[in-house]
Amino acid sequence: MYFTKAIFATLAFGFAVSAVPTAEKRQTTEVITFLTNLQNAIAPDLASLSALDSTNATADNVTPIVSSITSQIDSATSQLNSLDTSNVDATTLSSTIENLISSVVTPAQSAATASGSDASVVSALGGLDISLGGLLNSLGNLLAEILIIVKQTLDTLLSGLAGVLSGLNFTTILGFLGL
Repeated sequence: MYFTKAIFATLAFGFAVSAVPTAEKRQTTEVITFLTNLQNAIAPDLASLSALDSTNATADNVTPIVSSITSQIDSATSQLNSLDTSNVDATTLSSTIENLISSVVTPAQSAATASGSDASVVSALGGLDISLGGLLNSLGNLLAEILIIVKQTLDTLLSGLAGVLSGLNFTTILGFLGL
C-alpha cells in the first residue's frame, strides 16, 4: 500500500513539474527580426529603383516601384503593435533602423540623380518619406523609452544622410530625427 502511494505521489509531482511553462530565451527580438524581414522584402524593389538610369528614370517608371515599397512598409507598420518588444537592444535597433532607412534613401537618391532631379520623379519618391515616417512614428509609440536612446544614436549615424534626405525633400524623416 505504501508502494502504491509513493508511486502515485511521484507521478503526481512529475506531472505538476512538467506542466510549468518556461520562458523561451531569444537571441534576437521580434522587432529586430521584423524590420530585417521588411528590409529583405523590399530589397528587390529597391534594386529596381537603383537600376534606373537617365534613359528610364521617369515618374512613370518610379511610381509603381515606390507604390510597391510603400505598400509593404505601410503593411508592416500596421502589424507593429502585435510584436513582442521585450529584450530590445537599443544599439541593435538603432543599427537595424539605420540600415533600413539607408537601404531606401540610397536608391531613392540614385533615381532622383538619374532623372536629373526631375520634379515629377522627386515628387513620386515622396511616398517613401511618408511611409518611412509612419513606420518610425509607430516604432516611437511602441518603444517609447528605448527610442529615446535609439534616436540619439540615429542622429549620429544618419547625420551624413541629412543632406540627401533634404535633397529628396524627405521632411517627415528629417522632422522625426530632428535633423
